[in-house]
Amino acid sequence: MQFDRASISADEVRKALEVGKMLYSQNKSGPKGFSLAILFGEENAMESGNLSSTLQKLYMWEKKLLQELKVLGALTSEENIRAFFVLKYDDARKFLYNTAVIYIKKLATKISVAIQAIKSISNKINKLRDEEL
Repeated sequence: MQFDRASISADEVRKALEVGKMLYSQNKSGPKGFSLAILFGEENAMESGNLSSTLQKLYMWEKKLLQELKVLGALTSEENIRAFFVLKYDDARKFLYNTAVIYIKKLATKISVAIQAIKSISNKINKLRDEEL
């Protein structure tokens, strides 16, 4: 988003400074301008050291950077989605593990109570049997 705005702003600045690409010569009839891009071709204009060619180079690099960032953004989004699901999967596994541990502890407690009840009943049976015999 920000790079789109920066690219648009750079394009506006480039267009505003297009005057820097004009060659002026004083004649009796007044100044006449010729575009460097038309006179020398776009590549030669890019090689000249004036401000507008520098801005044009900057504009091209910004466009290239924007394209690279868009690609990176798409990859990062996919990686973030995968990472999110992996974390959710890990969280779900941890939750299931913790739930199973809690359930096993509850069962172990119930089994311990049942064993104590069986021992108590067994002791009463042994006591009654000893008294009867």
